[in-house]
Amino acid sequence: ADVGGYFFILGNAALTSLSVPVLADVGGYFFILGNAALTSLSVPVLADVGGYFFILGNAALTSLSVPVLADVGGFFWISDNTALTGLSVPVLADVGGYFKIESNTNLTSLSVPVLADVGGYFNIRLNTA
Repeated sequence: ADVGGYFFILGNAALTSLSVPVLADVGGYFFILGNAALTSLSVPVLADVGGYFFILGNAALTSLSVPVLADVGGFFWISDNTALTGLSVPVLADVGGYFKIESNTNLTSLSVPVLADVGGYFNIRLNTA
């Protein structure tokens, strides 16, 4: 399945788990923000995001799975997910804009083994664990 525009999951206080098993492509933004109880996010076949990939301010998030995400046209930004301890994006190769991992205060493991091109800034900071 594809979303031509934006995929937003925003401010759902009781949402604890989100799985989108058939989403393969998002033309605009993939945006998960401020879901205070969200612990698990899985998008197992998402391969391409034409715009921005944002995972921001999900304080309880401990599991983020994007195993086939290969290309992000804009920003790849993971920030302020205070319970997140590990992040692996095993096939991410291209980010057209910024690559930003910041303020995930319990993050101790990060793996982006095939990241080859970042069109803007590469920024990993304030992950204080």
